Amino acid sequence: MGSPWGPRQPEPYFENQTQVFSLSLQPGNRSPFLPDDELEAEKKADAALSEILTEGIAKRLSLVPVPAGNYSGLKTDGKKLFLLSNTDSGANLVALAIRNEDIKLEPVATNVSSYELSADSKKVLIRQGNALLVFDASGGPDPAKSRVVLVDRWSFSLDPKEGFVVLSGRTLYGEPSLLAGTLRELINRLLKFTPRLRYNH
Repeated sequence: MGSPWGPRQPEPYFENQTQVFSLSLQPGNRSPFLPDDELEAEKKADAALSEILTEGIAKRLSLVPVPAGNYSGLKTDGKKLFLLSNTDSGANLVALAIRNEDIKLEPVATNVSSYELSADSKKVLIRQGNALLVFDASGGPDPAKSRVVLVDRWSFSLDPKEGFVVLSGRTLYGEPSLLAGTLRELINRLLKFTPRLRYNH
């Protein structure tokens, strides 16, 4: 439980309250988790999504056939659903293949603090404690193929003068309607002192 506050606040804590649902963005599409039948055998789904039709979209919500759990962090690479399954001892990363047979959650990694999919959905980055691990989304954290990110070797170059100018520029020009004239004048005056900034450590 990440927080004492929730939908029944203040509340007792109930386990296994989260379910997984799928939503068809177009009418007539069939859930990929439904078993094949004689009608669907002749129909091939169009993989291209041309537009999202919102009319009647609430009726296209369907339950994914997996047990309710303490899930969070739902993501997909188009072939699998990835979830964090939270337990008393920590969170585990699990995956569910998008198919209509042998539907079950498969363990991917244990004691996962957080995880991310790469922009192309081909890699998974997980954080276990202070360690970061990268592996193929199509498989799992195979020791022979996974890559450990050595964060203790990272170094960063900090320029406080440049950082202050960038931050001030975002404040000035990011949302002019939210910036009062007095604050704008103050920032402009402060920018004159950026050459004197020093970084002490």
